[in-house]
Amino acid sequence: MTKLASLLVLIALTCSGFSTIKGEECSHKRSRPKIQVAIILDTGDSTRGLIDQLKTEIWNIAVELSKAQVDGMSAEVEFALLEYGNGSLLAMYDYTRKRLHFTTSLDDLSDELSSLKPVAGPKYCGTVIQNAVKGLEWDVSDKVLKIIYIAASGPFNLGNVS
Repeated sequence: MTKLASLLVLIALTCSGFSTIKGEECSHKRSRPKIQVAIILDTGDSTRGLIDQLKTEIWNIAVELSKAQVDGMSAEVEFALLEYGNGSLLAMYDYTRKRLHFTTSLDDLSDELSSLKPVAGPKYCGTVIQNAVKGLEWDVSDKVLKIIYIAASGPFNLGNVS
């Protein structure tokens, strides 16, 4: 379990304005709080012995986040899934792939997590983080909590993006 714990790194892109929603004229008309979570998994060969445990831990995180509330109101939680470091992915995309665009469907997330299989390949962590930041359709509101979870086993400084 200590290996897995050391693999999970949380990068909070922004959380400004998320803790409370104030100043709304009519509380029953206020919009639901929103959380967007990009999950990045290293599916290279080095995760072969850990991939099932990683998928389980990521799933547990997703289930807990889906229960999030702000001021007693259930949050809308969207998940995206990216993988990298897998030799079966295209070299022209630096061995990275967006498996799931932002969705509220835990079923879709579960299906995609279940289908991940490790295959040895180059690990361009900087590229996949850049793909998550620039390539996903993040909500532009500063009221949205945006999170990237990355589960990796290897250095973060390989490839053209660091």
